[in-house]
Amino acid sequence: MSLNKRWCLSIMCALLVPALAWAADTPSREPQAFLPENVFEFQTVVEGRQVAHGFVIQNKGDADLLIHDIKSG
Repeated sequence: MSLNKRWCLSIMCALLVPALAWAADTPSREPQAFLPENVFEFQTVVEGRQVAHGFVIQNKGDADLLIHDIKSG
């Protein structure tokens, strides 16, 4: 590889690395649902007894997060 090509490649890398780092830190311009805990296993439950567990949903994006439907499994 010639010295000229190496020099051009070095300059391109020097410019590209900060741009990629900036892009990784830039928040999304859309909603991003994040669940720190997405599975919960209940212990044995006496029949007829009600149990409940709340899940925290965080929006790590920039736009509003709209939740239209939730289903349990």
